[in-house]
Amino acid sequence: MTQYRLRAIAIFGALFEAVPTSFLVLLPDEQFTIVAVSDSYLRATLTTRASLLGKGLFDAFPDNPDDVEATGLAEPQDLHQESH
Repeated sequence: MTQYRLRAIAIFGALFEAVPTSFLVLLPDEQFTIVAVSDSYLRATLTTRASLLGKGLFDAFPDNPDDVEATGLAEPQDLHQESH
C-alpha cells in the first residue's frame, strides 16, 4: 500500500471510532465477526474494543442464561442463511 492510502485508512479509522453514534461493524460470516466499533458503542455497552474485535457477535454478547425463552441465536442465523 502507498503511504497515502495507509494514512487515509488511519484517518478513516479515527473518524469512525469518534462518531457520536453507536456503530458495530460485522462480517457477513457465520459468526457475525465484529471488525469495528465506535467509541459511542463501547460506552453504551460498557465494553472495550479489545474485548469485542475479532469475536463473533454471540460470543461477545451471549443470550441471557436466566431467560429460558431466549431466541437471540436462532433469529440472526436464519437471516444469514436466507441472504445467501
